[in-house]
Amino acid sequence: MNEKIVKKVLLYKREMLLEELIKKIDSNGDGFLALIDEHKRLYGVVTDGDIRRAFLNKETNIDKIINRTPMSLPYGTPLEKVISILKRKHRRQMPIVNEINGLVDIITLDELEFDTLFKEAVVIMAGGMGTRLGELTKNTPKPMLKVGDKPILEHIINNFQKYGFGNFIISVNYKSDVIMDYFQNGDRLGVDISYIEEDKPLGTAGAISLLEERQITEDVVVINGDVLANVNFSDLLEFHRTSNADLTVCSKEFRFNIPYAVFETNEQDQLISFKEKPDLDFCVNSGIYVLSAKMISSLPKDTFYNMTDLVQLALEKKENIKVYKIKDYWVDIGQIQDYEKAIKEI
Repeated sequence: MNEKIVKKVLLYKREMLLEELIKKIDSNGDGFLALIDEHKRLYGVVTDGDIRRAFLNKETNIDKIINRTPMSLPYGTPLEKVISILKRKHRRQMPIVNEINGLVDIITLDELEFDTLFKEAVVIMAGGMGTRLGELTKNTPKPMLKVGDKPILEHIINNFQKYGFGNFIISVNYKSDVIMDYFQNGDRLGVDISYIEEDKPLGTAGAISLLEERQITEDVVVINGDVLANVNFSDLLEFHRTSNADLTVCSKEFRFNIPYAVFETNEQDQLISFKEKPDLDFCVNSGIYVLSAKMISSLPKDTFYNMTDLVQLALEKKENIKVYKIKDYWVDIGQIQDYEKAIKEI
């Protein structure tokens, strides 16, 4: 067992009293306690919330207080996946167990240190009007709609922070003051935030051309301000670098079911085969990209221009374009049902 977690662990004994649990939780200051049996296997967990509920219900039987079926993850689970699950489930601690349920570690979100590792800027395109969301965006720009207890835009920044990014440039237009007043220079989140203020709508790529004025010479990660995704962004940047790519586009597999039998015929209209209600898989654009400085310089200045236009231009110029496939959670909040989906899942 990892020595650093000893203060969060207590050996379960049938005769132990509630007071013993309370003292151990108080002493570690973490509001969490993992109980193990004599073989060091995870027996259950107790949180300060469990203790409060026990007092309210006048319950002193610790076997009724202990959570005997706690969430845990197997040893070897990538840290980014642990973090992703903790954030998605709104939890702070995750027991890590081996193949016999032996407690190996406890990952605590508050104790993780995410130093800024990358100088590369993250550009967040947050200038759109979000008209497809109707009344929801009448007074609030779409990136500022709340998912859980914070805006979409803050979720995006936090996700990049997990992987060592701390330099953000937010492109704003529609109700820009709402975004700029909330985030300011980023100090509250421990990051650096600056802004590109569009005088007119410039599309999902037009504002990036203004980066040349800032003399940015490194690769730039670009993400739409309505995308929530569990992506290992450090791995994405490494993929872009090692591929020597001019442009990397991130894709997500999208499955579409055809609710009918599909016939395949030849040129003589003879039936060759058929499939009953087949699924079709597509790699769709996720709204996340990595651009080289070369690609930034190819953008037209102060002109409405979308990222899809840039991709098409790169294809025509036969630039090196790579596709990074997202394996984990991803949602593009384009319509009301997408927003409602994100609220339920995050």
